[in-house]
Amino acid sequence: MVVFKGGLLNHSRLLFISSALCLTGLLNESLAQNCSTQKGVNLTDPGKSFANIIPRDQGRLGLCFSYAATDLLRSHTGATSPFNVFDAAVNSDEDADGGDPSGVMKSLINRGWACTDTYKFQNMFPSSQDNILTELEKISMDMPVFYTNNLSTGEARQKRIADKAAALNKAGGCDLWNGSLTISSEIDQLYKDVDKLNSKSTTLRSELNSLDWGWVNYLSGSRDNSEIQKDINSVNSKVKTKENRLDVLEKKKDAYEAKIAGKYDLDKYNEDDAAQIVYYWAKKTYPLMRSAFTKYGVDSKQIPTFEQYVTERVKKDPVNEYAYAGRMYGYKVMKQAIANSCQPPNRQSVRKNITTKSLTVKNALDGVNRIKGLLEKGNPQGAVLSLHSSFITKGTWTDGAQDNHAVVVVGCRTVNGQMQLLIHNSWGQGCGNIYKNYSCTGGRFWIPATSALQASSEVEWLEN
Repeated sequence: MVVFKGGLLNHSRLLFISSALCLTGLLNESLAQNCSTQKGVNLTDPGKSFANIIPRDQGRLGLCFSYAATDLLRSHTGATSPFNVFDAAVNSDEDADGGDPSGVMKSLINRGWACTDTYKFQNMFPSSQDNILTELEKISMDMPVFYTNNLSTGEARQKRIADKAAALNKAGGCDLWNGSLTISSEIDQLYKDVDKLNSKSTTLRSELNSLDWGWVNYLSGSRDNSEIQKDINSVNSKVKTKENRLDVLEKKKDAYEAKIAGKYDLDKYNEDDAAQIVYYWAKKTYPLMRSAFTKYGVDSKQIPTFEQYVTERVKKDPVNEYAYAGRMYGYKVMKQAIANSCQPPNRQSVRKNITTKSLTVKNALDGVNRIKGLLEKGNPQGAVLSLHSSFITKGTWTDGAQDNHAVVVVGCRTVNGQMQLLIHNSWGQGCGNIYKNYSCTGGRFWIPATSALQASSEVEWLEN
């Protein structure tokens, strides 16, 4: 029995009041998880999935897709530390084209772990223009693709060619490389000699043109013009001799370059000649690749040796792996170096029973309803939104323009009859250069829902 002021309260009445209070609490909780109210849903509230996930700053890098994807996946897994965006980005990107949020999340789920965000690889990506990816791609473009049209026997043959090319390095090179190198070196020196001789000829002609004639010449002690002309003729003769030698060497150089130009069907060459061609290009590009890795701070243990470089480039070069064999090689090595550098305890487990889902936004209402449904369900969750960056910076966008930014939606509410979305961005806690009408709080801001979805192409989320 419970005693209240004014009398006794029997057991049945107590149960009724308790039930009513419980239902009221549930109702209030339901209203709190409703996008139609001003309180709305906010996943950054204490105890919610984004409460401890702080917006990071992508700086000058175009890695918004990786920031958005890793933060959403972290919120879904409950991981205590941020995921490394650089590892996540290159782990998912098969074509060095920038990747996409779903690809990032899916690749980490399939791998079963994400690297802790210690910023260990930030030195590789100083800016969107100056980074290891752009440099490796340029270097890889300098080396032709070697391929075979005979997939039944071609791969075994290519392995033999690669092994022979690698062996040439230990043997001190080959005629194709050494000869080309010697010729190039002599040509460079001849051009320098010709430049010096031409400069000397110009000086002599200036001396000749400045001479006075007759007795003035004699009294001043100046050289006779015939003497100067003799020197000029001697210099010109030397120039002619060197230019003739240059013509001979240039033709030899052209002959070498005819062997090493373009893309190579190794079926057209015997194995020894093919090995020389492979060795030439590997010798030319390997130092550039190694220099790029060193420049951007890759552990020397993760950089392939010359022999590995040759055999991996060529052995994996049949037509069905054409893209891998060509410009993608350096990129693949860089991805492997990053993955190998992230070892326990810097790995955080990611459950493999998570699946990625997406909705192509054909009309704004579908997109709004999808996000609303995700935020209002019993266990509310956020979603990645791919949209025009101009909507974030100017509040407007151009139809037909390619969307080029990714954010996470972490809340919803309705103010003055208009539904708004809470955006978790990657431009730092100061929000960067967002539109003046959007109010920034700790790297997040509210935007009009319908307009945002009109400026968007895709909504992406996760399910168990």
